[in-house]
This record gives sequence, C-alpha cells and structure tokens, in this order.
Amino acid sequence: MKFAKLNALSAREIAHVVISRKCGKRTAILAKPNVDLRDFSVFDMDAMAELFHTNLSQVQSAFLFADFPNSSNRSSENLRWCTMCAALGFHTPIFQMNVLRHCPVHEIALQSRCDGCKRVIPYRLQLDVAKAPFCCPGCGFDLAPGIRMDQEKVLMLRVTELLRLNQAMDFLKFEEMSLPVKLDINRKRLQLGQGELIAAPLEQCGYFSRYIGFISYVIRDLGYLAAELQNPLPMERVERVSYGDFDSATFDSDNGEVNRLFSPGKLRSRVPENWDQELQAVVTVYRAIRRHIWRHVVKKHQYCIASSSNHLWWDMEGERTKAFCPVAEAFIRWRMLWEGCSTPRYLYSKHKKEPFGLIGWLSARPSPCPAHWSYATRLWVTKHIFANACLESFRERLMIAQKNVQRGEIFWNKDKSAVRYDSYWAVTGSDCKASPAVVYVRCPMEETPPFVLQRGLGGHRDDHLTQLSDIRR
Repeated sequence: MKFAKLNALSAREIAHVVISRKCGKRTAILAKPNVDLRDFSVFDMDAMAELFHTNLSQVQSAFLFADFPNSSNRSSENLRWCTMCAALGFHTPIFQMNVLRHCPVHEIALQSRCDGCKRVIPYRLQLDVAKAPFCCPGCGFDLAPGIRMDQEKVLMLRVTELLRLNQAMDFLKFEEMSLPVKLDINRKRLQLGQGELIAAPLEQCGYFSRYIGFISYVIRDLGYLAAELQNPLPMERVERVSYGDFDSATFDSDNGEVNRLFSPGKLRSRVPENWDQELQAVVTVYRAIRRHIWRHVVKKHQYCIASSSNHLWWDMEGERTKAFCPVAEAFIRWRMLWEGCSTPRYLYSKHKKEPFGLIGWLSARPSPCPAHWSYATRLWVTKHIFANACLESFRERLMIAQKNVQRGEIFWNKDKSAVRYDSYWAVTGSDCKASPAVVYVRCPMEETPPFVLQRGLGGHRDDHLTQLSDIRR
C-alpha cells in the first residue's frame, strides 16, 4: 500500500505489476482486484523483489501464509493494526493472527474496527481499500495521520522494538510447529480417558520465550517427547500439583501458609456472606498471601509501609511524587492494585467498597476446566492460578519500585490493571480418582529481588521519613 501511495497507483495498476502471470487468476483479478493479502500464491515474488530492490525472503515475509501456512482458520481476514505502529507507517502480517490481541512492540490492544464508523476493514487488495491507503474505505477516517506529517527523523522501529517483534515471531512459529503435537496429545489422552490439555492463552503471559519453555516442559512431563520442540529454558521452575496432593503445592520456598489454604472446605474467612463462593475463595487466598508477605517478605519495612500509608491521605491517581522506600511503595501499590483503592491511607481503614481488582480479575477469567468437572475442583484450579499471578505481581511491583528509586520519582499511574495480571498455567486430567485434575504453574522467582540497606535499618528509616516529608498535597 505504501508503494501504491508513493507512486500514485490504483488497485488495478498495482495488480498489473505484482500479480503472477502463472497463477491462473490474473485476468479476473485485473478486471476486479480482490486479493487476500495473507496469501502469496497469486503474487509474482521475483517481480516484487526486483521492484522493491530487496531479496525474495523479505518479500515472502510480508505474507502471513508464507511463514504460517496453517493459519487460515487462526487469523483474521480483516485488518488488525496497532495505532502506534501505524503512526510509524508500519504493519506486520502477524497482527492478523487471532492469538495476538496486543501489539508485542507497544503492548497496547490491537484495533480491528474503524474508530469513525466501527466497521471492519478488509485485509485485501481491492479498489476501495487502495483508493485511500491508511484510511477507512467506509467513512474515510484516517488510520495513520502521523505518516502524513513532516518528520525530522526517519519513521522506523528501534532495535528493542524489533527484538520484541522477533520474539513474537518465534512464539508463533513454535505454536505452528507444536499445534499438531497438542492435537495428538489431546486425541491420545481422550482415548485413554485422561482428559485433554488446556493451557493459558498467550496474551495473558507476556514473555514469549518463557511461555515456549513452559509449554515444552508440560508436554514433556506428560510423556510426549517431541524432538522438534525446544528444550525448556533453564530459568523456568514449574510445579505440578494434583487435586488432593496439597502438600506439593509449593509456589515459593517459604509460603506454606498460602499452600494450606488450597484444601477443599477451607473457605471460611471473615468475608461478606453475600459474595459468591468463587469470590470468597479468591479473597481468602489474597488475604493469606498479603499476610504472608507482610509477616515474612516485608517484615523489616513494616514501619516504612505504615508511615507511607498514613502520610498519603489523598487520591494518588495521576500524581507524581518523590521516591521513597521501594519496599513500601511496592507493597502499597500492590494492595491498591488488587483492592481497587487509589488512596493509600484507606488501605488500613475499614473497607466500605468491594475489592474491584479481585472482582475484575475473576470476571475476566472463566474457569478453564471442562464443564463436567465438579465445582470444588474448578474452584481449586482457579485458586492456584490466582495465587501464582498474585505472588508474581508483587515481585513485578517491587522491581518497578526499585527503578523508581534510581530515577528519584514515582508516577502514580495505572500502568497495568489487575485484569491483565496472569502467569503460565496448564490444566489436565479427568477429575476422577483414576485420573485426578492436575495443574501446572510457573513458579514465581525463587527469591524476592534484593534491596540493600546502605545505612542500616535506622538510617534507612530516617532517609525514608525525610523523603516522605517532601511529599505534600
């Protein structure tokens, strides 16, 4: 489309140049261009390589079916794009893959409908689309106004952005390669009455390479060794937990208190009775994790947390303040995330509102278990998945807080909502004595990222209070 726009070519004129004379459809296409841009079979690859002054592999990579020949039913025939990439005049065919819901470069949701008329845009070479490239053919809404403006610099992706894009490509190639393996695994397991394998979708997991390592580990652990699948990455620690084997549910080296909550029937806690049982269960697990972190992980920084929460009495959403103790910041913002509270002081008062972060997370995740499984088993699986995501989210907040200390200030913005926090998981089994339900989860990091007290605990508290005193409403 960029070539057609720069050279003022119509759809028929560009088709006359790039459509192969050997495809058997050239006459019909030239009369009324309507070509699927995912498919390269009707295009003259050699002519396009010569026309664009590039090599054949680069031209082929512009077509989805060249790299993913089995993706017809797993990709969209309508345009899907990232608004930030479009501002750079960039689009990659992997955006058409349904499994990608967020741009791997900018981590924002991919668009699939015009903002002006809310209609889909065909991902095809046809008259109305080529007439006004980068605009909606229905209403003319400009999809990429940035590329029409004068720019001081060349519009191109940075090295780090290209790296993220390559990681996404690696994952999609892995999925293309492993799909027959997964289908074969599920066929064999269903024949043996062992239940099919269900795994977390990609968009909830974040890191492509770690996801590949996790899925590879699970497939091998189930006894289906596939030589073509890569070995699990050494950084991954995966726990396998069977329903009824509660002692093995060690998400971390010292969180036995959390693990004891996973046995059936232990849902009693001081939570409102009008909440449904699933929400009660998740709240119970969250409170146990919060209690464990308070008593063991942030024990030396309890004073910092209490003083920070008491000092910050106003709504912090959108604020910018001086950095203080990173452990206090991480714990406070972690609680604000899951409890849906934007005022730190309110975290330690009697709650009058429901925990919107937990409710949002739960509402966005229907149980991955088959419908015929018992409610107790499905609840058990949900609790394991939530606990893993909850623990990992605290470690992520702590690493962000340490970067804020180095930078010297904190931006109190919601960079990631509770709904988007998840980890790697897989579920299999048949929920019966002969083949119990099994959950695989990727363990959080073995150790909490260290925070060194440069001046000892007393000096650290003095520094913390000094930093807090500079923060005023």
